[in-house]
Amino acid sequence: MVNLQKTIMIVEDDEIQNDILSHILIHMGYNTIQSRNGKNTLKLLETQKPDLIIIDLNMPDITGFQLLKEIKDKPALSNIPVLMMSIDSSDESAILSISRGAEGFIHKPIKLHELFVKIKNAIKVNIPKSDVDLLLKNIRNKNIILSEKYSPEIINLVLGDQNEQEVGAKYTFASILSIRLHGLSALIHQIDSDKVQSIVNEAVGDISKIIFKSRGTINLIVNDLIISTFGIPVVYDKDTINALLCAEEIKNYEKDLNRFLKSITQQKIEISTTITSGKLYHGIVSAIQKINNSLIGTPLIRAFNLEKLPDSEHEFIIIDNNTREVIQEYINIEDLPQYSNIDCFQPHEIYRVTKILHDKIINITNLNKQYTPLDSVGDEGYKKL
Repeated sequence: MVNLQKTIMIVEDDEIQNDILSHILIHMGYNTIQSRNGKNTLKLLETQKPDLIIIDLNMPDITGFQLLKEIKDKPALSNIPVLMMSIDSSDESAILSISRGAEGFIHKPIKLHELFVKIKNAIKVNIPKSDVDLLLKNIRNKNIILSEKYSPEIINLVLGDQNEQEVGAKYTFASILSIRLHGLSALIHQIDSDKVQSIVNEAVGDISKIIFKSRGTINLIVNDLIISTFGIPVVYDKDTINALLCAEEIKNYEKDLNRFLKSITQQKIEISTTITSGKLYHGIVSAIQKINNSLIGTPLIRAFNLEKLPDSEHEFIIIDNNTREVIQEYINIEDLPQYSNIDCFQPHEIYRVTKILHDKIINITNLNKQYTPLDSVGDEGYKKL
């Protein structure tokens, strides 16, 4: 067994699930501390400092989110990495966890590769590649010992099917809504950095809720950048319009955010929104990274290249020519040929949305009717949806 000499605190109210997870972590080479509620966890943390805390979202006294906030608000504990876990498989729980300071999110039933990778990344453990397969094989063999103590149903609840997810990708027409928060560096010079981080976390959480409500999926959050997709992995009728309305609501949220900031500083946060559309490869890139839904394609490259637009464009929703072709009857636009020097773009391929024609959008029926994703959806076919 690899001796990792690291201690992980498990916060799980179900005694059996707590014991099984502890058993798994011990055979991974970690020491464990077990707690079954939030209040006891805070008491234990007065005298013990684990290298990582794993918290279940649903507990009897306080929620996992409340406990996470308590930990991150205490200077002596705030640097301890936290992983949240839940049987709730929604993107919203995962994104809210990360936006509130967690290092990551673990879905139940727990996949051993996912657990292993996320713990390794959270506490920066360096394990030789040759030891990784040995560790996981050892854990799977120890499941025989688990079966002597727990029923197959209980073990399956915690660990599920450990067969690796099939690697593969699909080619689908979709829209990417890229959102970036600008002005954070200037904000740090005016107010406390911890306060800025709190504001950013809250803003990312609020924007995430807007995306989910608009039938979007978040694929990436890095610092002040959020990449979301509409049409992947679930296809809805009029996904690109959903992306447009989502961008509009985020711009309205920007006004509310700056009204709040005005009470503490004169510095504003600008939120830029760009929509690019086209065919994307999406899917699992490797078994050990199966928690990541990889995106590959021109729309993603275009989304990153539109980051080169000047600050003067931040107040507008910016779209590319593919997006314009899908939603042109619902918007007024202004051509921006002066930016044709940006990589991946030709003249007349970048546009500023000057007005959204809501009266026409209201007349669309079944706006959010769900469709089964298709391996290939042609551009022309998509426009007719």
